[in-house]
Amino acid sequence: MKAKEERTKVEKTMKLEEEKRYLDHINMEIQAYTKQLEILSKKKELMQAWEREAFLKQMQKLRIKGDIEGLRSHKSSGKLPPLEIEKGESTNRSKMSSMGMEVDPRG
Repeated sequence: MKAKEERTKVEKTMKLEEEKRYLDHINMEIQAYTKQLEILSKKKELMQAWEREAFLKQMQKLRIKGDIEGLRSHKSSGKLPPLEIEKGESTNRSKMSSMGMEVDPRG
């Protein structure tokens, strides 16, 4: 009887240890996946910023040259990547409008 109790106790301990190792393994995989997602997100942000900068530099070059048609066609091509603002952030315009101030869109 005592041997059976010890055996069940040992089996229970072994199962708990196996579950702990499994959960530790899953936790490590989740951390690695999260880190990879952060790296890819950062890379995406940097690529978008780089593309935006290249687009705006081209717009400046065309403006300096005085090439109005080139400027219009470049602007309408829609190559400017969107500027993504996180949910927690708000633009200056929305901050000012919430304070009762209006912003002139012309500058």
